[in-house]
Amino acid sequence: MKKISQKTVKITDFQESNIEVNVIISANTQFGDPHFIINGMRIDDNNSSDGKFSFTIPKAALTSDNLLFATSFNINMQVNHLQILINTCRIKFEFPQIPGKNFHFNPFEGKTTEDLADRFIYGVYKYIKIEL
Repeated sequence: MKKISQKTVKITDFQESNIEVNVIISANTQFGDPHFIINGMRIDDNNSSDGKFSFTIPKAALTSDNLLFATSFNINMQVNHLQILINTCRIKFEFPQIPGKNFHFNPFEGKTTEDLADRFIYGVYKYIKIEL
């Protein structure tokens, strides 16, 4: 079998001033309008018609402590459906220009159905910082 050579692209060679961020939300419920907030300025989705969430973020904001991701989930549901949401929900961040920095998290990690009982909406706020 022939070995395929790999090319490493150093981030220092990355000259673009903006970075594309794709957000993929896997959940068994409705969720609010995902967006980013940088120093009080809201950045909305670029592609509202294709079902994906894609954002253009200034490279400087991605490496700062000021990039906040925000969305919300409808958690007004039966306990068994809420447990499924707690166990399986994922928010994935993909960076097409720097794929080695992709990551995901479960916004309900550490929560129980009792923690979320009698609530209708669960807000998710996560600061994102990528070391380039």
